[in-house]
Amino acid sequence: MPLYLGLLLSIAVSATIAALVSAALTYLLVRRLAGAKTDTPEVELLKRPSRARKRYVAFEVMTAAEPSRNDVEDSLLQAFVTLYGNAGLAESGLKLIDYNPALRRGVLRVRAQSLARALAAMGIVRKVGSSDALIAPIAVSGTLKGARSKAFGRR
Repeated sequence: MPLYLGLLLSIAVSATIAALVSAALTYLLVRRLAGAKTDTPEVELLKRPSRARKRYVAFEVMTAAEPSRNDVEDSLLQAFVTLYGNAGLAESGLKLIDYNPALRRGVLRVRAQSLARALAAMGIVRKVGSSDALIAPIAVSGTLKGARSKAFGRR
C-alpha cells in the first residue's frame, strides 16, 4: 500500500470519528433543549438518615419501700413489654439513665415517637420489686440536663 493511501485512510477515519462525535453531541444538546431526558441517568442525592430524637422523662416512684435501680428498671421494662411486646420495646429505645433510690426519682430515655407509649407503661406499673408502688412522671425534657434538674433539682 502506497504511503499516500495510508495517509488518506487515516484522515478519512479521523474525519468519520469526528463527525460521529459531533452528531452525538448535537443530538444530546437538541434533546436537552427540547426538555427530553438524556439516556444517561442523573445521580440522585441520597438524604442522610437523621438520628432518632430522644426525650427524657423525669419520674418518681411512689412507695413506702426504697426500691433499687434494678427493681425499677425491671418493672418499667416488664410493663412496656406487657403493653407493646418485645418489638415495641426495641423500637422505643427505652433506657433508665439515672436513678436515686433515696429520693425515689429517676430519668428515663425514650425515642420521641414512643413517648406516649412510655408514659402509658409507667401508668400500669403497680409493683416495684416486692412492694406496691406507682410510677408517676414529673416532667418531659428534650435534654438530659433539663430532665435531671427537674428530677433531682441539681446537676
